[in-house]
Amino acid sequence: MHVKLTKRTVAIPRPLQKLHGRRARWLDVCLTYVMAVTVAVTSLMLSAYQPLWATLLLVLLALDIGGGVVSNFTGSTKGYYP
Repeated sequence: MHVKLTKRTVAIPRPLQKLHGRRARWLDVCLTYVMAVTVAVTSLMLSAYQPLWATLLLVLLALDIGGGVVSNFTGSTKGYYP
């Protein structure tokens, strides 16, 4: 059962295809978003005394970079950008 969950692929909606490719493994998609949220929450906790605009910018950048790093290592993204 574990192998079936990690190898199962899902169709990616068009707006997200630049991040994940056309089809991606379910596990890769989950790891991408878990890492993005983890990095964003950690950044938010470390920026407690920043102005609101700086905190929002930091969270947006953390989501983008945290998810992008994991996504760049997935096979579906590598296949989308030959």
